[in-house]
Amino acid sequence: MAKTRKTLGQRIVERFGGVTKPDLERQVREAFRDGFDAGNVNDDPATSTLAPGGYGYRATGGGARQPNIPFTQAIATAWALDQSNPLAKRGLDIRRDYVIGGGVTAQAADPALQEIIDEFWQRNDMARQAPKLVRQLFLFGAQCYPAFVRGADGRVLLGYIDPAQIETVIPHPDNAMQMWAVVIGETPRTQPWETQYAKRVYRVIRQDVDGHYYTAAQTEREPWEDTLLAHYGLADYSGDCFYYKINDVVNQEFGVSELAAIADWADQHDETLFALGDREQMGAYFSWDVTLTGADEATVKKVAKDRGGRAPKLGTVNFHNESETWTMNYPDLKQSGSIGTADAMRTQAWGGLGYPVAWFGTPQGTHLATAQAQGDPTWRMLDYLQGVVEQIFSQMLEFARDQAVVAGAYTPDAETDSIITMLMPEMTTRDVTAAAGALAGVASALITAQTQDWITKAEAAAIFAKVAAELDVEIDTARLSDEESGALTGDAPTLLKDFMNTHPLFTGADNADAAGTV
Repeated sequence: MAKTRKTLGQRIVERFGGVTKPDLERQVREAFRDGFDAGNVNDDPATSTLAPGGYGYRATGGGARQPNIPFTQAIATAWALDQSNPLAKRGLDIRRDYVIGGGVTAQAADPALQEIIDEFWQRNDMARQAPKLVRQLFLFGAQCYPAFVRGADGRVLLGYIDPAQIETVIPHPDNAMQMWAVVIGETPRTQPWETQYAKRVYRVIRQDVDGHYYTAAQTEREPWEDTLLAHYGLADYSGDCFYYKINDVVNQEFGVSELAAIADWADQHDETLFALGDREQMGAYFSWDVTLTGADEATVKKVAKDRGGRAPKLGTVNFHNESETWTMNYPDLKQSGSIGTADAMRTQAWGGLGYPVAWFGTPQGTHLATAQAQGDPTWRMLDYLQGVVEQIFSQMLEFARDQAVVAGAYTPDAETDSIITMLMPEMTTRDVTAAAGALAGVASALITAQTQDWITKAEAAAIFAKVAAELDVEIDTARLSDEESGALTGDAPTLLKDFMNTHPLFTGADNADAAGTV
């Protein structure tokens, strides 16, 4: 009977074991219901002491969906792949490189707020750490950053908790979409100077009803939270944290690594390549078969002894008569089928990460045009991931801003002063040459259309401005005028839309001849 191959995940869990979530959902839910029945919970969104209101809100649902693979097993599997599998490692590197590129920056119109942003960025060494944090989010599927706030001025210092230390994540008992708290398992002391921690519970930082971010100490605690903390022997939260996850459904406590779906394929691809390498090494082995026609055993032994049982050295000449025949024997391993299997496994894994095969050094049958066409879904995927990362850094900076406000270190003069804009890197380098050529063609066509009186100068300007916007060039069409329409006002996209919805060139009405000509 053939031996069943264990998956990489099975081998990891045999080594590291799993984690069991404590049975406290029932206790928390009962505490929440008791608070509601007693009138301590209403239908208002949760608010802080800085903006008084209700505790929470009633919602259908509840109960979190667990991933098929235990979280600790999944991150151990991802870590093993990242450390040993070049295909998996490169897949994450590409995500990081395109999403965050050479770095990300933030800006604010208010110089005082810009100073807070710069201080947060420098204090937490984000220029160096941000690319690592982004890659680790893709690697492990979840990230937890404790946030320490200095009361004097609201300055925020981030920490990092290894995902393997997360014991469980607690959703709101009556709204499974809200991840409310993160429970960190016991941390043993490994060095004499370290502190041995019991289990800790961090409250997840989230946007309050007034649109700002506060710490647990700055918010009212719901009654069920007391039951939660008491379960872990705590009177207060251990602190506050940012908690982020990807590849999850809305009521899922843990995220999922980008490598989880391809783990076994990538691992078996490795094994197949090793086997192919071993066979190729065996293919280099050969032997000589020497036939002495009509010789008896004694003669064969004498000839073997005289020649030392060795093949001729490279470049030497072997002299023999017609009764002696030398034949080289070498193995024919017929590797082509196995190589095709390895290629299929690579395609499965690489495609699972969302990358075209042409990106991975296998250009057979692929030229530039098809490679570019295959890349469009990948760009959209990477653009989505960049948006996720942008929201993460925005939340961190907005928390730093709001804590400065709470501490009295910052007071915006106007609502617009508190706006923070993230500047994310360009995903791809624009082909300016091709775009400029297309722009020249559009301009020539518009001139012809205007000469034939199909469109006015103002309408031509609106179309040209729309096309130029693809090159990040903004054209002020309002400064253009012509005899028919006078001064042109409004933005180019709206003008273009109105023009195409009403002009007979596109509608075919009142100008059938012109429409037919086009």
